[in-house]
Amino acid sequence: MKWPYKFFLILLLIGSGAFAFSPFHAATTLSEAVVQNSSEEWEQQVDVEYFKQYGSELFKGILHTKMKMEMHQNPELIADVIQDFQFARDTSKQLLKQLIQPKGFAHLVCGELFRFPAKPAQADKECWVLNGELRWLSMNDVEVAYLNPETGWHSRLHFKRVGLWQWQTVSITLPVEKILERVRIQIEENSI
Repeated sequence: MKWPYKFFLILLLIGSGAFAFSPFHAATTLSEAVVQNSSEEWEQQVDVEYFKQYGSELFKGILHTKMKMEMHQNPELIADVIQDFQFARDTSKQLLKQLIQPKGFAHLVCGELFRFPAKPAQADKECWVLNGELRWLSMNDVEVAYLNPETGWHSRLHFKRVGLWQWQTVSITLPVEKILERVRIQIEENSI
């Protein structure tokens, strides 16, 4: 093989390696931005508008579930329940703002929406530091699965290629049924 072909083969191998490594780098960069609370880096890695909308819908569902359960348990107190719902809706907007930033993002990924800002004893591993398992879905899509070590819940962040080397977190999959079940239990115990 002549030197121009060897040179192009080496360039092709280096380019392919960088192409294959880029989603690992994106996931690591996101993890570092969350751990270091770097808003600038985090905003480059995450589709912030998607997460605001997702979080808003998630809280809306949780609050509706809470309201319906309380109305069912105490039908004579419907006015109080509705007033509590309106207060909780306003409060949840503040909580959502805190979760959709680097400092609160690990809570969102771990599904621990009502624990913020407190963290569990095992907050130095797994989903709390965004340490997960990457899986390719296609050449332009990867998914990183995270485990909450305390609850055993699994969540996933979906990364999409933006350009040739850059990636952005564009969606999340949470164990919504398990989160709602925990809310239901907390309501029954009157701890939420």
